[in-house]
Amino acid sequence: MSQNTNSPEKKKTSGLINVLKELDNEHIARKKHVLKLISEPCRPKIKRWR
Repeated sequence: MSQNTNSPEKKKTSGLINVLKELDNEHIARKKHVLKLISEPCRPKIKRWR
């Protein structure tokens, strides 16, 4: 019985993992973009802006 309920659950979790991976990739891309912006010469402006 536990095996029967296990297979659809595994499918669900693998789908969730795929979604999380996609979100993570997007997050990493955004972080890189932000780091690029911060490493530009306008760094003091950002500090003053805070």
